Amino acid sequence: MVSMPVNSHDAREDAGSLRATSPSLFNAERAAQRLVADIYPIESLKAQVHSLCASAAQDPVAHFFCESLKDAGLYELPDDAPVWASWNRISHLPCLDIQGRVTPATVKGVRRVETALIRSVWAFRVAMFQGVSDPAFFYEVATQMDCHLASTLAPDLHPARTPQSEWQCRSSVAQMLTSLPISFRTDPDFRLNRAQGLMAFSFTAPDPELVPRRLTPTGEVATFPERASYAAQVSCSLALALCALGFSISSDISQVWVEARNPADPACPCLLSAKIDRAAFDAVDLDNCDAREVLAGWNAVHLAADKSLAPIAATFSLAHPALSPKDCQRAPLQASSPLEGSQAQGLGTSCEADLACSSDPARELEAETLCRQLTGSCAHDVHVILAAIHKSSDDLFCQAGEHVVQSLIDGTLDGDDPDALMEAFMGVDTIAPLLREAHRLLCTPDASPNRLKQLKDAIYGQLLARGDLNQPDTANECYRWFSTYAERQLYNCLISDERQVHLVSNLSFQALSILTRLAIRLKDFDQALAWGLRAVGIAPLYATASLRLARILRMTGDQKAAKTTLCSALLWAHDPEAIGALYLSLGSLLADIGATQQARAALKKAAHLGVTVSGEAQVRLSNLEKLPAHVPHAQSVGDYPAAAVAQGTSFSASGDAAAPDPRDGSDAPSLADEEILESAGIPLAPTPQVDAAVAHGAEAAVDAGLFCVGRDLAGLLGLMRQDRTMVSMVKSLV
Repeated sequence: MVSMPVNSHDAREDAGSLRATSPSLFNAERAAQRLVADIYPIESLKAQVHSLCASAAQDPVAHFFCESLKDAGLYELPDDAPVWASWNRISHLPCLDIQGRVTPATVKGVRRVETALIRSVWAFRVAMFQGVSDPAFFYEVATQMDCHLASTLAPDLHPARTPQSEWQCRSSVAQMLTSLPISFRTDPDFRLNRAQGLMAFSFTAPDPELVPRRLTPTGEVATFPERASYAAQVSCSLALALCALGFSISSDISQVWVEARNPADPACPCLLSAKIDRAAFDAVDLDNCDAREVLAGWNAVHLAADKSLAPIAATFSLAHPALSPKDCQRAPLQASSPLEGSQAQGLGTSCEADLACSSDPARELEAETLCRQLTGSCAHDVHVILAAIHKSSDDLFCQAGEHVVQSLIDGTLDGDDPDALMEAFMGVDTIAPLLREAHRLLCTPDASPNRLKQLKDAIYGQLLARGDLNQPDTANECYRWFSTYAERQLYNCLISDERQVHLVSNLSFQALSILTRLAIRLKDFDQALAWGLRAVGIAPLYATASLRLARILRMTGDQKAAKTTLCSALLWAHDPEAIGALYLSLGSLLADIGATQQARAALKKAAHLGVTVSGEAQVRLSNLEKLPAHVPHAQSVGDYPAAAVAQGTSFSASGDAAAPDPRDGSDAPSLADEEILESAGIPLAPTPQVDAAVAHGAEAAVDAGLFCVGRDLAGLLGLMRQDRTMVSMVKSLV
């Protein structure tokens, strides 16, 4: 058995003490880290391999590095392949993420190269830690790390000495999943129901086509059955490792469910599926067992003659009701439970209902729940909707349901389109069609001004009739709207002044935003300013409203007020994409008024933080410096779909930390840039207060069983801190 610390911090510390006595070796770890700063990592890898191969004397690590990458098909990938290199700051292993659309062959090619890169890093660490530079030993290490994961991890898995909270348990699992020392992408997900003693894991089994062509130092190419057998061993070892992890998290866990998804055939989606009791798992000798035989004995896998995995019937799904406690999915407006202690402090309220975002979340939740039950079959869907109408006490929901039923029968509504169904349920209000038309015309450059004015007057009349925006704020009460639970929690913790909050409906706030845009289009700036100010007052944490108000103020020549508006928004800004947009607008304003140093610093912040605004910020920086524009790839946080993650958009749990900005050092904001901004009274967003509030709020929401709030805050925390463990955390709260 190879002796090597799983924790790479320990490995590097020990390696440092051995460096004096070890021969000088090619540093594969540093070579992988260097890719993070490169716009075209595939091209750079090829250059490194070419240089090493041309060297007269090649050490064993360099030889393993070159041969592994060449066998993986490095030279078959284009130099400019849309790949983003990052470094997993938890497992301390490299990641190669694909940006944009590529062919399936390119995806597999990148994954093979990533696996080869990880194995090379292992080889270097072993050479330094063990003082061994035998290539055969490198292959042995790679096999142990992949195929004996359970025995490697088990010594480091110790049950908590004190009872852990819900957040602590889930954080521990997410941390371990992100740090798994394995060379394949397995995208593990988990679910937890401590009350029932259940933990469940689901992961993607390694594709045999991604297994390295050479598994031994003999130079022989492994046959496909041999690679399939290797992939099966990796899957089964990972399954046992996940069981060990599940049972170690809490003594409350009596059963772990685990499944491996088939990467090759969606028609046969399962290769491993089991429900394992603690007693059965405790009887396994992890150091002296064949994981495949153990799981076959539990009927968790079907082994083919070559010991590869054949498709098997699934015994569970992560969507199983037992894995998602129903009371944890409740909407805050429906809740009446009090909050106490750290939970009340973290969420800024002693009442769950004070976490609601708008006046109609109950109807939204009811509609979302109903839409998930619809199958696209007209007869089935009509029956389900009519049954829901019969049970509902919401008149608007019932009215919308009757409209949806009629539309399904008429064929004017597509039952397979969930977005259209939700819009039909929520858009029954008479103002909704006017808003849709106004939005369409605002996107049309040659729209008739007369029609725009007619729509403005009609929408304003409907808005007055709705009544929820008619009253001004007073000393005792105010009217607010929040786009996310995170905004509401931050408002409670950082802004709330104890006034009673009346929530504005989504449609009313949307109408106010459309009215402001119509007034701008019609050049009615006085009215646009009045509505823009009202929108910011109603939604103080909604960056879009502040950006629109700043634009109006700049149009009217009030640059000072525009700057104040943007700085106020930055004080509470939390979403990195919104922060980037705010700094971009502020940088442009500062450039216009001649504050060049401040403008440069703000634009650097925009380029560093914003995803969709990064290119524009770079262009404006170049114009400011009178240099040619250089527009790199848009920055991404690993596999996060950048702008929407915090709102529940699906993403891949690759476990990678966000890459440092791959631009020249002069483009990233420096300490001097931040000092320039601070000296000008411009906040550095997200501020420490916002960061701390989001972190405490996420933990409090999960511990309180408010998973819808917890998902929002945990996803936001992952974006703010570029913390990949939050990927697993958010997905576990579904």
